[in-house]
Amino acid sequence: MARVRFSVFAQLIQSSKSISGRRVAFVPDEKNTYGYFTVREMLAFTRPFYSDWDHALELELVEQWQLPLDRHGRNLSKGMKSKTALLLALSRRPELLILDEPTDGLDPLAIEQLHDHLRRKASSGVSIFFSSHHIGEVEAVAERVLLLNKGRLAFEKSIEEIRRDGGLRSAFLSAAGSAR
Repeated sequence: MARVRFSVFAQLIQSSKSISGRRVAFVPDEKNTYGYFTVREMLAFTRPFYSDWDHALELELVEQWQLPLDRHGRNLSKGMKSKTALLLALSRRPELLILDEPTDGLDPLAIEQLHDHLRRKASSGVSIFFSSHHIGEVEAVAERVLLLNKGRLAFEKSIEEIRRDGGLRSAFLSAAGSAR
């Protein structure tokens, strides 16, 4: 099997320790929170680790997403856990934001609000890598698409190229068919 080489921040990545955690924020598919902390305590615990914490964005997201500040993590719904994990990642001002299924558990309004925040982050120079099984979401947010099929890169194209070639659904079905 051929080795894949890639770089982040113009640095060849050879291990997970190659990238500074202060520059990257990651939200996994499983949005686990500190069950014994309230949302307010999670924020108070996390905030001091990041000298450039965006307090204004924190307040905006808490209000916009109606996060229950005094509720413990173990008592949050799936959607509230997602919102809390996203809040913690977005408020850090990362240079690279890695999101695995970020809209899982979110209602349509929160999804649109998240998309707006991601577009703002991207326009301010933040690189965003996110995975999604929702074609419409990818088309709404992405500038460039890498399609993985069975763990292998099926294609990499700009969203403009994909639209010109018949859309992401067509590209996905074509890539899935050719991998059989």
